[in-house]
Amino acid sequence: MLDRSLIYSEYDNKVIYKVALNKQKTEIISTEHNPGGLCCTKSGDILVCMGYRGTARVSGNLHFTYDGHVIASILKDRFQPSGVATDSLGHILIADRANNAVHLISQDGDFLSYILTENDGISRPYGISVDRHDNLWLVEQEKACVKVYRYL
Repeated sequence: MLDRSLIYSEYDNKVIYKVALNKQKTEIISTEHNPGGLCCTKSGDILVCMGYRGTARVSGNLHFTYDGHVIASILKDRFQPSGVATDSLGHILIADRANNAVHLISQDGDFLSYILTENDGISRPYGISVDRHDNLWLVEQEKACVKVYRYL
C-alpha cells in the first residue's frame, strides 16, 4: 500500500486485514465469500479475487466488479479468478484458473483482451505478478511451475 503497510486475506474468516508498520492489525474488508488473491494499485486501491459474487463491507468505495468476459471459443467454464496484478499502465491482469486464461482489463473494469490462454500453453494459472519491467510472472497450479512472459 502507499503507506507501506501490508494487506492480507484470511480466506476462511472472509476478512482482509491491513498491518501497519507499527504492527497494528486493522480489519478493512469483510465479505460474505472467501477472498483470494490480492493486489494494491499504485493509487492505493485494493483489488480482491473472490470466487463468488456477494456483498462486501468495504472501507472506502467499491469502484467496480468484474465477472469475467466470455468468448465461447476461448472460455469453457465459469470465471474463477485466482490472482490479480497491475502493470505500469494501470491495466489489471487476472488469472482465471478454471479457463486457463489471463484477462487484461482497464482500471475501470472494462475487458480489453485475453493476453494468455490455453492455446499459449498455460494450465491452471493460480498466482500472478507483474514486476517493474512489466514482465508477467505466472504460477501454474497443476504443473507447479513459474513462467515469465513479456506482454507489453
